[in-house]
Amino acid sequence: MQALPFQIKITIICVTKGRRKYQFRYRTDRFFDGLATDIDGPSYGFSLVNSQDHWAFDPEASLPQWLVERESEVVSLFSLTLPNASVTGYNN
Repeated sequence: MQALPFQIKITIICVTKGRRKYQFRYRTDRFFDGLATDIDGPSYGFSLVNSQDHWAFDPEASLPQWLVERESEVVSLFSLTLPNASVTGYNN
């Protein structure tokens, strides 16, 4: 992804067939904030960091076990969604 010449907020929302929703918010080319929401439970914030063209959770984050166990699923979902993301709306 190339650097953007202006300020823009990019948020990608993915809902799995299961009970979870993931949101990814662009911060830099190598850093996205994330939010994982379990349908019946609380939301958990996390960060995805790109190191050597590999996305992973921020290693310093304290995350619930169910989310840690699904890191590869979350990264895969994010990696598949990012190149195909499209603008669905904007705010001035």
